Amino acid sequence: MSENRILDELVYESASGSLLYKGVRYLLIRPETLAGFQKALVETCGQKGGAALYDGGYAGGSLSAQKYKALHNFSNKEIIEFMMNMGNQIGWGNFSLVSYYAELKHLCVAVNDSPFAQAYGSSSRGVCHLIRGVLAGMADVLFDGKCTAAEVQCLAMGDENCRFVIEGQRTELKGQS
Repeated sequence: MSENRILDELVYESASGSLLYKGVRYLLIRPETLAGFQKALVETCGQKGGAALYDGGYAGGSLSAQKYKALHNFSNKEIIEFMMNMGNQIGWGNFSLVSYYAELKHLCVAVNDSPFAQAYGSSSRGVCHLIRGVLAGMADVLFDGKCTAAEVQCLAMGDENCRFVIEGQRTELKGQS
């Protein structure tokens, strides 16, 4: 067995042309293909194009967190570790946990060598909308509700890595202002 469990457990179904991991379909695609799509989308739709990629990542992150959390009976901390490790193993960069405060509904993740930022090239804004969306979708499962997510650093902006801050909506306790 290699150090990449995802690849070891990936199943190829030739009849349908599918790659499956634990029954969930995945695909291989060059980052340049996605970067070209992203640039065309942003050119056509403005920043709504980045929001559309975020929404797609959010859906995928939420579904994956729900599936793998239930499948493995993971705690919230374990699902974060699992999903970050999965991101590493499927080629989305080197994920590391910067901070996680469950009670504050706060999560910060750094990603070194984001293929999205590398393929996109220089930008004045963060470009890793898919990663940002996946992390927010995962946090939605952890924090039981909608989250905000910001890419506060991006390799495409000249930063040393990409960094994402995800915050869940906190509920105020009755009697407190």
